[in-house]
Amino acid sequence: MAKNILNRLNFALYRFEQTLGYLFGTQFPPALCTLELNSIESKASTQSSRSLTDILRDGILWAVPKSRRTIEKRMKRKYGHVKYHWKPFVQKTNILACVTCGHDHEADKLCQHCYNKVKLVTKDMQETIIKTLGLEPVEKEVVVLFEGEKENKNSQFWKGQRIVELPKPRPAWFHSNLLQPTTQEPSESTEVKPTELA
Repeated sequence: MAKNILNRLNFALYRFEQTLGYLFGTQFPPALCTLELNSIESKASTQSSRSLTDILRDGILWAVPKSRRTIEKRMKRKYGHVKYHWKPFVQKTNILACVTCGHDHEADKLCQHCYNKVKLVTKDMQETIIKTLGLEPVEKEVVVLFEGEKENKNSQFWKGQRIVELPKPRPAWFHSNLLQPTTQEPSESTEVKPTELA
């Protein structure tokens, strides 16, 4: 069934090519609209004695630019036009120096240098937790301690807690309070605080 439909379609396209050739007085490339299938021999390709290079050279459906864009057009695409849409490079005025490391960053974004340090410490913590506790589900809270912090409190304080120790000193920017849970109870009120106050 499908083979019969494809044969009819192929023959119809071949007749359409012939009609166009009669109308314009030129001979169209016969393989322009033929379907190449393993089981179907196209009638148009058997009647042509032209080579494949001739067909490709005379083709009308190849979307290739005939000329190179001028420098004026390239610049207009890149920077726009002064009267209509001007899009030059804009100088940033919201650059600040980080108070911790001195690297530059945008005012509404984190310092990338400091954030990379945080990512390295976090990765070390995750690898140590996997080595110590494995990949089992964590049912209790995990306490991450750095070098020399376990001796600050007695063994009774650490009893029943899952402790993971990192064999390096705590960084100056990584305060111990950051790992403690919040002391503020979650609110149950449905009132929304006003925003955008002057």
